[in-house]
Amino acid sequence: MSALAIMAFGLAAAISGMQIGLRNLDVARTANAISQVMQNEAERIRMYNWDMVIGLPPEENINIDDTLRTKALKNGNVSITRTVTTLANYNNTMKKIKLQATWRSIDGQRHDRIYWFLYVQGGLYDYYRS
Repeated sequence: MSALAIMAFGLAAAISGMQIGLRNLDVARTANAISQVMQNEAERIRMYNWDMVIGLPPEENINIDDTLRTKALKNGNVSITRTVTTLANYNNTMKKIKLQATWRSIDGQRHDRIYWFLYVQGGLYDYYRS
């Protein structure tokens, strides 16, 4: 009887450990896919000229359906929002662009990832533009 109790305890611990491992794997896989999408969006915006940047809406959801085809993003619970704000002390010559992703893992827990960068009028894109 005691051997059966020890075996049941060991099996319960193994199942619990596998659940934790699968949850962590899901979070890591989704975070990796999201970071690739956000990096792609940041690089795309960095190729814009100043007129295109100031024409961006203050807040917009990014469509990720065609960006990266992976199962980690196909479950429909990932949303990425782009926010563009003007920095007050720079006479409308600098924008802060923030990309924020939110999703729920397989256990229902909410996760966030945020990328942000600055875009300056007359920045490097002018120098490298042909």
